[in-house]
Amino acid sequence: MLLLSGYIIAWIYLLILDVHISCAKSKNKHVPVPWPLASHSRQEWVAWRDCFMTFVNEKYIPNYKQGSLLNEHIGGIGQEIAKNFYFCNSSSETDVNTLLFKFDVYFIFGGRRRHNNESIAEYIVALKDIAEKTAKSNTDKVVKEKLLQDLKSENIFARFNEIIPSLSNISDYESLSLDELLFIWEECQKPAEYREIFSRWEVKKRDTFEHVQNNNCCLQCDENHTGKVCPAKGQQCWKCGNFNHFARCCSKEFIIDCTNCGSNHLEKKCPAFAKACSRCKKMNHFAWKCLAEVILSCDFCGHSHINNRQYCPANDSRCHNCNKIGHYSFKCRSRRNSRHRK
Repeated sequence: MLLLSGYIIAWIYLLILDVHISCAKSKNKHVPVPWPLASHSRQEWVAWRDCFMTFVNEKYIPNYKQGSLLNEHIGGIGQEIAKNFYFCNSSSETDVNTLLFKFDVYFIFGGRRRHNNESIAEYIVALKDIAEKTAKSNTDKVVKEKLLQDLKSENIFARFNEIIPSLSNISDYESLSLDELLFIWEECQKPAEYREIFSRWEVKKRDTFEHVQNNNCCLQCDENHTGKVCPAKGQQCWKCGNFNHFARCCSKEFIIDCTNCGSNHLEKKCPAFAKACSRCKKMNHFAWKCLAEVILSCDFCGHSHINNRQYCPANDSRCHNCNKIGHYSFKCRSRRNSRHRK
């Protein structure tokens, strides 16, 4: 019996010794340190990212330190790239998952920029093609991140705030759809006095029709040219795109500050038509013109969301207290009633 217990003690001792030796070997094992990025190549970034993740895992570096370590080891080129990144708050600047995603997006597109003769819609289509070939999943999220990086690098966010004052923070743009970002960016390309121009033309149009009625002038050019060729013949109206009349004589109705999109456009030519709102998911309006009521603290989930049960996160959740569907456990009324009884 004593001999058996001695064997057991010796076996346990050898087992502990083997564990200590293996731990010492793992500590002494050489782990390559990530090198500073030397180019904008996607292949180098993939290799660098794998090396970095191996380094932090082998060195058992805690997650809250990994973001700062990434910024430290990525080098000058990486730090220059990171200047175009936007962050919703200060904590996300050192969040390793956020940083890796933003670098992934940058290297997926290889620093692709919009060409001078390329429209914004064409640019987005080109980005989608690249994302589908490379990312293969969450293409809209990747393209949206790329667009936001471009907007940050071109300092367009200030112009965005002028067009849509309700979107004051960069984080507000993350929730927008690609169609909504496309619309705002296209609005930014228009002159700053764009709205004033349309307002003045609407006033001038009313004065023109009064002048035509009082002086028997031409309805196409607002002039009296009896027996002569109309000056507006062959001219294209810049408002509606049709020919043979001037813009001041255009009969098309113009909408100023549309209630569905917020821009100025021809009647029945709203940019928000057949577009889904990123806020309430309904059609024919954009998020900043959404009139859906918001619940600040829902009785079923405790969160803030659109005043509709289909937007409640707890809509399909089963309560652990009463086993009913439609609310979280901490919002269960049966639980409250049982406490009151006690």
